[in-house]
Amino acid sequence: MSTKRTTKSRPASIYTQAVRSGEERIKYADSLTVPIVQTSTFVFHSTDEIKRYTSKKLSRFEYGRYGNPTQKAVEEKLADLEGAEDCLLFDCGMSAITAALMAQLGKGDHIVINNSQFANSRGSEIK
Repeated sequence: MSTKRTTKSRPASIYTQAVRSGEERIKYADSLTVPIVQTSTFVFHSTDEIKRYTSKKLSRFEYGRYGNPTQKAVEEKLADLEGAEDCLLFDCGMSAITAALMAQLGKGDHIVINNSQFANSRGSEIK
């Protein structure tokens, strides 16, 4: 007599999510984990590829300062773990501060800053 085993679908544990979330199943060079990309520039293989990229018909990485595959994988993993739509990582605190302020402030808005915060973030204040 054979018994049919049924499996109930259950949500992945936080541990499984931490390992697998935001990652492509097939990774570059058949690596087991997400490779760490340490390049500043990415190659365009033809003039046509550059034209498609600059006309927004091709989405790809161009320059490390604007992101790379490793950064994108971490952003996707964090967004998934937090249940968020998206995630942004920044290479420095000034980038994070600037993005947060620009997202919240509009034309003509003012901000009050005390003297004990990071000096470079006061660069545009009127003295």
